[in-house]
Amino acid sequence: MTGQYCDVGRLGLLGRTRSGAFATRIVVLPPGSSLVFDEREWRDCLVEVERGDVKLQLRGGGGHECRAGDVLWLVGLPILALHNPGCDRTVLVAVSRRRLDHLQSELRGHLEYP
Repeated sequence: MTGQYCDVGRLGLLGRTRSGAFATRIVVLPPGSSLVFDEREWRDCLVEVERGDVKLQLRGGGGHECRAGDVLWLVGLPILALHNPGCDRTVLVAVSRRRLDHLQSELRGHLEYP
């Protein structure tokens, strides 16, 4: 679609049915609050701003504001904190692959060995 904008709607990670291979985490930021960014907590996560706005406060100053419907990959960015600049709560939905050891223990319960 060269030269055209195609709006296919929001991804909607919260409302999607996923296999047991994925874990979902919901993070709620009250109005005016900040969450110190720890990259380890967001590793391997695809993040959608489900509700509200979130400002990515950068280590060098400044920031970038994301709105409901935006999909983010936060790892590898110089983020200091996640901040809710609005009057309503912000809801972030993070989806990641489950750890392999968790999946293996789950599978052991469903497999029969001769």
